[in-house]
Amino acid sequence: MKSKKLSAIVLISLIIAAVLSIIPASQIQADATPINSQSNLQEDLVKYKYPYSELPATTRIALVSYEINVLNGQNANFQPGQGITLSYIRNSIAHLQALLPVSATVHIGLTPVSTYPVSSVTAPVAINMIYYGSNSNGVEQNIINAHPEFLVDNSPAGPEKGDADVVEYEAAGIKYFEYLDGGYEGTVQRTIPNDLQSNLNYITAAANTGAYGIFLDEVSDYPNAVSLNYLQQIYDKAHSLGLKVVFNTGEANWSSELMKYCDYMNSSETWEDDHLTKSQNEYGNRVWLETQGVTDAPEAVKLTENAWEAGIEAEYACNEYTALPDWLDNYVAQIRSYRVVDLSFIIYVAGGIVVVSAVVLLSTRNRQKKR
Repeated sequence: MKSKKLSAIVLISLIIAAVLSIIPASQIQADATPINSQSNLQEDLVKYKYPYSELPATTRIALVSYEINVLNGQNANFQPGQGITLSYIRNSIAHLQALLPVSATVHIGLTPVSTYPVSSVTAPVAINMIYYGSNSNGVEQNIINAHPEFLVDNSPAGPEKGDADVVEYEAAGIKYFEYLDGGYEGTVQRTIPNDLQSNLNYITAAANTGAYGIFLDEVSDYPNAVSLNYLQQIYDKAHSLGLKVVFNTGEANWSSELMKYCDYMNSSETWEDDHLTKSQNEYGNRVWLETQGVTDAPEAVKLTENAWEAGIEAEYACNEYTALPDWLDNYVAQIRSYRVVDLSFIIYVAGGIVVVSAVVLLSTRNRQKKR
């Protein structure tokens, strides 16, 4: 183990970092003429340090929306090792979305005279929770409070005939995946149906309940042509109904052919901060990891944060899949604060001069990472 302390304050040129402009106070106009083009707006902000405070609300919203689109593009094209983490991109998007409409803090001299607090939302946290227990007796609300980005569960629409309420989870902003058993492409008989036609029917049922996607368990890591045909039909059916597909090989490496027929790969389920494999590195922003057998929040936090830092899309640490961890709230609270993004606009008036600053602060907590 190697202790590494990261403490950084990163100024991001969202609007323009640090001091944007110094202009006469009389020139500040709440209803300044909107700039029609996003590219012109960006150019003006950079070239002329156009004060953000002069922009009308509609233009502010347009600019923040533009920056969200930029971050969405970075997220979609993410590659490990490019000097930015997925957790930063995702949390930046969430926090920027919370700034619509954008708010500000106004200061006269060093004393704030008017404060408009930045709105806050509970953004999904990038964990891929797998839960196979009952959703009753407060469990559903505990999951909603944790707000995982991804949830694999059993509803009445799936083969396990569980009690998950897909509508409630989706309404809470959780991407719900219905569990299906692939039985290694229908070659291994289980207690629930896993033949192709049964799974195609379950996919239709999941779509009808409003699920976000399906989670296909027991997928061969290096399938033959017959198995690939099975998997392609699963993928085609799901996508025709607007569902995303997760394959679970449970393996650290797998055939790249599989990635043609899934949106996410659930890789190792016993990940212990290991070095990423060739497959995990290559497809990091489409890879899920889990760690079972974890008994406390600090270990869970370390594993999840280190997976994010390595470029993995999502990681979930727990003791078992059939019960929520007793320390779930603590775990989620800590990983949620892993990336804290704060956007503030500060206006100072001194000697008849207005100084406008727009700063995005990014802070990281101390972490320990295995080398």
